[in-house]
Amino acid sequence: MNSSIHCKRFVSKERQNKLIEFCDTSNHNHVFQSFPWKKMHPERKYLHFWQENDNKINIYALIEIEKLKPFINSFKGTIHCGPIFNNISEFRQNLTQMLSFLKSKNCISIQMNPFWFNQEATIIEQIIVEAKGKCVQTPHDYHFVSTIIDLSESEEDIYRKFKKSSTQQMIKKAQKIPEVTIRSAQREDIPAIACMFAEMLRNKNVFDYYDEQYFRNVYDKIIADGRGFCKVQEYKNEIISMAISFICGNTCIYTHGASSTKYRDIPKAHLLNWEMIKHARGLGLSFYDMGGINPDVTLKSNKALYGVTRFKYGFSDELVTNCRVYQVILSPVKYIIH
Repeated sequence: MNSSIHCKRFVSKERQNKLIEFCDTSNHNHVFQSFPWKKMHPERKYLHFWQENDNKINIYALIEIEKLKPFINSFKGTIHCGPIFNNISEFRQNLTQMLSFLKSKNCISIQMNPFWFNQEATIIEQIIVEAKGKCVQTPHDYHFVSTIIDLSESEEDIYRKFKKSSTQQMIKKAQKIPEVTIRSAQREDIPAIACMFAEMLRNKNVFDYYDEQYFRNVYDKIIADGRGFCKVQEYKNEIISMAISFICGNTCIYTHGASSTKYRDIPKAHLLNWEMIKHARGLGLSFYDMGGINPDVTLKSNKALYGVTRFKYGFSDELVTNCRVYQVILSPVKYIIH
């Protein structure tokens, strides 16, 4: 068997197309590992790592790197929702080779969380632990658990599983308002979307700020590339809510959502998300991931997260556990000094 390992900052167009083909045919591909995501962040430094056997790619990682001082040639690496691979039985060997190679390139530590779920995620975590990986994400992190909808079922069966007292009721209420409409977002909607999202974060005392340029990049790099979609809900031609979902392998992930504080009597998110789910199903995807929740959260412990969790539970109570974030320290001395 002819095996080769590659790690480059830039790749040729021909090689890029081959890597994209490998990623796009994997059900464990995440937008955060895509070339469009890299283009969204030109200020960041990335490495492309991949391994081939007989000219066939079996693992790929887009690694965000952080150069370190005083070690000029050393770096820390982060693989967001990766690496991408399809065969768990080969992952142990692939991981060992990847870690050894990165260490030879003066990588002092690497973080990763492959895009796998449930029992398979547990197996992968065990393999990373055997490679001296340490979990750096707590079980209470709301990105660790999410609710998921099986899109292989009919629309009627999917809808029937929504909670009648909340989700179904809110969908029907919104549908009865003639002035409420839902459409695909256009680029000219971005200022309103960004303003609404920023307002939502301020109201929740969250200080991570996604500015207008971020949403322009999402639209131009992710949505325009077919790796996601955005819809808005309007009332009398005024945008009152928005939702963005990313397409990752055979799964659609609800990534961003926000609602206006105006018109409090109008349901703003339930009908919109139902349209997002139907759109994902129409694309032939297998699952709709409603995004992170915390099953143990209470109204007293975190009011904002409690509301988000209850909202998502209204669409599905089927939970999936994601592979958590692990860190492998490759150069303990340099890591401690840094």
